[in-house]
Amino acid sequence: MHLNVRSLECPQPMVEILRLLDGGQAGDVVIVHLDQEPVPLYPELDDRGWTHEVIASSCGDAACEHEVRLKLVRMTP
Repeated sequence: MHLNVRSLECPQPMVEILRLLDGGQAGDVVIVHLDQEPVPLYPELDDRGWTHEVIASSCGDAACEHEVRLKLVRMTP
């Protein structure tokens, strides 16, 4: 599942990510597309049983050069 929260004003990206994860519809892996790294989100992910990994952009297009992508993986069932 992919979640695009680019262009949202803070704190809306974090709110949307947590809403998806807490809603139980996320599955076990979510790729999130953001404008900046969401450092305050990381403790919230830990508390909810999710790991995170920053994925390097490889699109080759200037339009996504500054995009941050996170891979979120559920640790607990």
